This record gives sequence, structure tokens and C-alpha cells, in this order.
Amino acid sequence: MYSDGLAFILGRAQSLGKPVLALYKEGRDRKSSVVLEAFQKSSTKFLYIEYNHEILEQIVKRFISRVKKMIKRTHPVRLDPMENEFVEWYADHYNTAIVDVFRKLISEEMERNKDWKEYISF
Repeated sequence: MYSDGLAFILGRAQSLGKPVLALYKEGRDRKSSVVLEAFQKSSTKFLYIEYNHEILEQIVKRFISRVKKMIKRTHPVRLDPMENEFVEWYADHYNTAIVDVFRKLISEEMERNKDWKEYISF
């Protein structure tokens, strides 16, 4: 059973491209969750799965691993192959998301760049 609020939250997460893990307890009637199954069919970032206490931790770890891979694979900038290799290496080496690599590099450049500091001082 789900509520309209849950459907709204799932729809919003989907529209923002956010990953969602929805669990249902082993042995529960899955027929009442047609909406959740529809969400799963419409998004690779939505996982709806049956669980029990023995496998719950494993399911969550796999989902988190899957999300980390999604994050590490995407970045908004086209790079030449060597630059791309550096960014991927840095993210893996320091166990961080690619977007955080860009944030760090931009932040460091903002601190060093005198023209930028002059520009924002007005």
C-alpha cells in the first residue's frame, strides 16, 4: 500500500534524477504496489525489491555501490582523454565523486586567481 504523498516523493525524486531504493518485506502482497513497479520500469535509478533481515544489509550496500558508479560516470564537461583519465583516477584514488573533483579544482583556482578576487570585490 502506498499513499499519494509517496507517489509525489517518488515522482519528484525521479524528475530530479535522484536514485531511490524502495523495499518491501518478504511475503507481503506485491499486487498493491503497481505504482512502485511502474516507477521501477521507467527509471534505472529506482530499485523496488523484496527484502528480509538476512539480506537487507547486502541490498543496501549493492544499491549504494550502484549509485556511486552512476555518480562517478557522469560529469558535465567534455574533456580530452588524458584530462578525463586524471579526473577518474583522482575520484577513485581519493574515494570521492567526480563532481567533487571539479568543485575542489574550481575552489582552488578561485582562491589563487587575482582577477577573480578583484572581480568579486566590487
